[in-house]
Amino acid sequence: MGSVVQNKPRKGVKEVSLYGYLCELQTLFQSRVMLMQERRMLMNASRKVLMSILVTLGIIALVSCGGSKGDYEKAVSELNKTKAELAQANTKIADMEKSLSEAQAQLKSQAGKPSPAAAEKPGTVASQKEATDLRAKVEGLTKENASLKAIIDKLKAEYAALQKKLGGATQQLPAGLPK
Repeated sequence: MGSVVQNKPRKGVKEVSLYGYLCELQTLFQSRVMLMQERRMLMNASRKVLMSILVTLGIIALVSCGGSKGDYEKAVSELNKTKAELAQANTKIADMEKSLSEAQAQLKSQAGKPSPAAAEKPGTVASQKEATDLRAKVEGLTKENASLKAIIDKLKAEYAALQKKLGGATQQLPAGLPK
């Protein structure tokens, strides 16, 4: 008859009972559950910290976002001051353009009058001097007119910048201003 073979433990391998194996498995499972719980607690804590930082940054952004009423009033007063300066510059330009056109008309009328016989008269020297003075005055007025136009362009640019700064207010330039 046959011989019965017994299972002998191999060398270096411990014989473990089923109960011991289950106890080890339960211990591993419990340690795994505890690790997961600790990880969950850390995640919740980090979420709370992150949310509080986010809320704080949001509040700071909202508070610092809006301009104060004092800044708005300052910008409006500056805008009104600029409008007044622009109106003054426009009246000055209109006066200068008027005097320029009068001086040019006077030069044209004097340019047509002199004749070779008139050049010999002693009064002609005074007329020529007056014409030279008027030409110099016209040149000075022309330069001043150009500089005032540059100032107007600068004031218009500042006015547009102020309107943009005030949130795109829809106020238009006064009707009497040059375009």
